[in-house]
Amino acid sequence: MPSGVQPLWRFLITDLAGAGITLLDHLASERMVTLKLNEAAEVTGTVPSDSNYVNRLHTDGFPLLAEGVRQLYCFRRESETPPYYTIRASTLVMQVNDAAASDDARSRFTAWDPWQYMMMRPALTGSLTTTGTARTGHLIGPDGAIYDSSVAAGDIALDLINTAIAFANTAAPAAAQTLFLRNITDDGLSGTFPSNWEVQQGTSLGQALQDLCDTGYIDILLTPIYESAAPGALCDLDVLSQSAPYLGVGVFNYDAIFAWDRPGHNTVGMDNMFDGAGRANVIQGYRGQGGPPVINYVSSALPTAKDVPSIGDYGEYWNQTFYPGQETTAGVQALSEQQLLFRKTYKQTLTINPSPTRAPEPFVDYGLGDRVPVYASNRLRQAVG
Repeated sequence: MPSGVQPLWRFLITDLAGAGITLLDHLASERMVTLKLNEAAEVTGTVPSDSNYVNRLHTDGFPLLAEGVRQLYCFRRESETPPYYTIRASTLVMQVNDAAASDDARSRFTAWDPWQYMMMRPALTGSLTTTGTARTGHLIGPDGAIYDSSVAAGDIALDLINTAIAFANTAAPAAAQTLFLRNITDDGLSGTFPSNWEVQQGTSLGQALQDLCDTGYIDILLTPIYESAAPGALCDLDVLSQSAPYLGVGVFNYDAIFAWDRPGHNTVGMDNMFDGAGRANVIQGYRGQGGPPVINYVSSALPTAKDVPSIGDYGEYWNQTFYPGQETTAGVQALSEQQLLFRKTYKQTLTINPSPTRAPEPFVDYGLGDRVPVYASNRLRQAVG
């Protein structure tokens, strides 16, 4: 890197107590920060294995770059005034691969935000469940953990998270006991299911939260932090309602415009694919693995998760799905209806290639979950926008 040129990204490695160990921004290459909605953000990169900033032992006996015991904070330069850099990803290193080729050795690291850690913690019976309330904090049994229809989707998420924290093993590092989270909030606007919601035996905490998000009732946003007052914490967690009229994560961002052959011409390419191979306008859901259908199919009464206008346009496109983690009728119905919403016509995948110098800037002009305008004329066969 030329002298005086500041890097776009700065990568800081710390131990699980949040103690600063080393900066990797002058070493790391092939860096990629991938943010995802309702699943774990991912950071990857490579560094020279023989660097003193990589292989030197820390006071805990592990190398400066090691899996499971190192946190990776990713800062992006977004300002010309102090502090210059903004935290954009806070992650736990969980994979390190050392590979030698010819006379060079590189270590590739992969790190995820706390959602991945929650995938490795079990969902427990919570204080709001109607089954197993006397066993709060225990592993879920064969009868499942049942939340009745009076409990909002957001409250279910909070109950699962707070129970996992309350019953964490005290031998674990302090940050791990709190799931590497600092603040946990709920906007209190999510709706309730028509009847009970079940979390089945053997479900991980992370999977239970993803199942709730898949219903379309809530989004879960993990906002990265770097806070000396909360050593070891990686993120703040917010539960946000998707229930109408709320949007969950993101906003309608009308200023972040992406256009191909229309003003402001700030994309250099656009790919618009219409795919009917995954169409489903009749969805038959089954409770549990190999369990009974939610609504029995007969010729005069299709399942309730169906779309009659789509059937009229295209014919019947069926999908039969078993939900091994869901035994309640309302839970399966909510998942089926959400799937129907996305699959009743066709899958449209719009891929744009923004101009680096003219298009809106990620993180600064638009963020995860934002709805943004995209324009193209019918020179693309079918106009977009």
